[in-house]
Amino acid sequence: MRLLAPPSQRQSAESASGPEAAADSPPLVSMVPPELLESGEIIIFLIKPSLWFIVLTQVRNMVGVGVVTGLAYVWDLGLGSLVRPRDIVLVGLMAMGLVLLWGFCEWLSRTYILTDRRVITLTGVLRVQVFEAALERVQHTRLVVSLRERVLNLGTVSISTAGTAGEETVWQMLSNPLEVHQQLLAALRRYRRG
Repeated sequence: MRLLAPPSQRQSAESASGPEAAADSPPLVSMVPPELLESGEIIIFLIKPSLWFIVLTQVRNMVGVGVVTGLAYVWDLGLGSLVRPRDIVLVGLMAMGLVLLWGFCEWLSRTYILTDRRVITLTGVLRVQVFEAALERVQHTRLVVSLRERVLNLGTVSISTAGTAGEETVWQMLSNPLEVHQQLLAALRRYRRG
């Protein structure tokens, strides 16, 4: 998890604008469009999924590419080797590389932000989606750790808001998920106390 600064040293969006602030701010802050934050809004944390997200979200696609490559290899051998076997393997490896590249683009497009007023989720490679909900609307949070996430010390935090039956946003495959969830709950408690 990447925290911006200790609570006593955090800057508001208003005071963190300008070229001199950009040089001092962590690289992830530059990924947030300035118009997304309200005047005086304080970022508590800004995080991305673990790098394991790239591989874990693409496992099925990589297995599919491997199976197709294997079948093409066997089929070509049965026909008397129309194409060099190493070319089939090379195309398969290139396809797996493209699958991983897509996973990287998906990872790069995901940013999870908690401010002193809202939760914000940015996602989408080709079609950017922005989810935001005021802390006052957040009704439930849930921490889920699947078996594969548990092995890698990852977890997923889901957030539900008032007036909906399901989860509004999901922060997937976070490193230190318990810490993220605790900070989210602490921000909700602070907000509700006023």
